[in-house]
Amino acid sequence: MKVNKIGENLTKSYNEWREYVSDSVQQSTLKREIPKTINKLKDTLSKLDNKFLGKYNHFLDVQYLRKKTEEMYNRSKNIINR
Repeated sequence: MKVNKIGENLTKSYNEWREYVSDSVQQSTLKREIPKTINKLKDTLSKLDNKFLGKYNHFLDVQYLRKKTEEMYNRSKNIINR
């Protein structure tokens, strides 16, 4: 069997392969783990009782965190869909 063309991937050096593997692992972590973590935080914040938070003057802080968590979740969707 004769090889007519050597692919680009076959001519990469060891360091380039290591970098490629490292990048792909980080990319998969970014696409899988980050949205799960944000969802968990979002669920935890939504379970807190507003009356309890108001009693201890944490209502505005948690409201701010809820808003920012929602923004983070929407941004993570943009990252996943790229």
